[in-house]
Amino acid sequence: LLDDPALAGAEAAVASLPFPGSVAIDPTAPDAAERMDAYREAGIEVLALVELPAGAQPADAAVAYEGVFATLPEAVAALDLG
Repeated sequence: LLDDPALAGAEAAVASLPFPGSVAIDPTAPDAAERMDAYREAGIEVLALVELPAGAQPADAAVAYEGVFATLPEAVAALDLG
C-alpha cells in the first residue's frame, strides 16, 4: 500500500485489514519519520519509496538509499518507482 499523508488514522485502517500489509512511505514527506513510527507502533511493516533517475549509476543508488534509510531507519525494504 502507498501511504497518503492526507489520510488521518491510516495506520489503524491498515492494521484492521484481515491480512498482513506493508505500507510504502515517501521519505521526502515532511512527517515521514513520524508516519513510520505510527505504522510501526501499529505493527505494520514499512517500505521506503525511492525513485532513482534513469541511468543512475551504482554510486547514485548508494547515495539515494543511504539518505532514504537515514530518514526511515525501520523500513524493511525500498520500493523503486523509477
